[in-house]
Amino acid sequence: ADWDSLYYSEGRDNLDGDSLFSLTAEVSYDWLTTGVWYGFSPEQSYDELDLFVSASKEVGGFEFSLSYDHIRFPSEGEYDNELSFNMVKSNLPYAMEATLETVYSFANNGFYSEFYLHREWKLTDSLTVDFSPSIGFNEGYVAAGHQHADHAALSLNFIYQLSDTLSTHVYVTQSWTIHKNSAYADDSSLRDLTLFGVGMRCSF
Repeated sequence: ADWDSLYYSEGRDNLDGDSLFSLTAEVSYDWLTTGVWYGFSPEQSYDELDLFVSASKEVGGFEFSLSYDHIRFPSEGEYDNELSFNMVKSNLPYAMEATLETVYSFANNGFYSEFYLHREWKLTDSLTVDFSPSIGFNEGYVAAGHQHADHAALSLNFIYQLSDTLSTHVYVTQSWTIHKNSAYADDSSLRDLTLFGVGMRCSF
C-alpha cells in the first residue's frame, strides 16, 4: 500500500497537484513474477488498473527483466498495453547499482527510458536509506511531449523493517525539467516538482 503526494511519472504531475493512493499484490516463483496494481486519487475521479507479468534472468553480473503490462483507465474508458525491458548492474564502485528501464507504449507507439543510480546505506539493523539520482528520455511515449531528455530527479527513501515480513518506507523526490517546451501540450505537466510519500510492504 502506498500514498503519494503527487501522481508522478515521466517527470510529470499527472493529476495537477492531487495525490494518489495505490495497492499492489505480487506473486513470484523463481524467474517469474505476476501481479496487479490499482491506483486512485482521493481528490478527483481518477483510477487505473495494471495487470502485469515479468520474467527475469541474471547473466554475467547483469540482471535482465522483460515485462508485459495491460493498463486500464476505468473512469475514462481507455486502455493501453506496454512492454518494458530493465537491466540492472550491481557491485559497481562505491557500492553503487545502475538501472536502465525502457518501456514501449502500444497506444502511443513510443518509448520512454530512465537511467538510475542507487546507493544504499544500512544505518541500523532495521533502518536503511537509499539515494537515487535519475534522468528520463521521451521518445514518443509521452505523445504530446518534447523528445529526448525531459527531466532529472533525486530521491531519498528511508525503509524501516518492522519485522521479518513487514516494512514501511518514507521518501522524498525532487524533479527538475529539461528543455521544457510550451509548444507541446503534455509539457504543461512537466514541472520542477517536490513530492513525498509513505508506504507499507508485507512479504511472505
